Amino acid sequence: MEHILTRTCSKCKEEKEITEFSKHKYNKSGYRPDCKSCNKKYYLKNIEEKKEYGKKYREKNRDSYLEYFKKYNAENKHKRREQNLRKQYGITQKDYDEMLKKQGGVCKICGTENPKGHSGKLYVDHNHKTGDVRGLLCSRCNSILGYCDDREEVLLKAVEYLRGSLC
Repeated sequence: MEHILTRTCSKCKEEKEITEFSKHKYNKSGYRPDCKSCNKKYYLKNIEEKKEYGKKYREKNRDSYLEYFKKYNAENKHKRREQNLRKQYGITQKDYDEMLKKQGGVCKICGTENPKGHSGKLYVDHNHKTGDVRGLLCSRCNSILGYCDDREEVLLKAVEYLRGSLC
């Protein structure tokens, strides 16, 4: 028979499985004293107060906060990239890598292997209305789509112009 670890929540006083508690490295037990459910209720109830506290703290400790953030970003580039991909496009690094492999490691429009952007990677192109990811583009191709607001008629007119029919 398997022994299930339990713990009593400091807020609701219910005994719950240990999986119902978030890990907390500074607590002696290694877990938060309140269960995930109570913690979430507290957070949602006090969200504005917590935001204001965080804002004031960052303003008061601006230099040390920026120094910490800069150091964290430098040490955790892979984590930050994963977070940005998830937050902005709803994909993982693995999804990005699979798209890149499927595209042969080149821009989906022009076929260049050299992205020319500040990151040195191909950009994730997405539909700004639906959020759907369309592919990976180099800096130039991504900019072209961005400058014309993804409007197909503008791109078609540009092609006509290049062919000389609008001169």
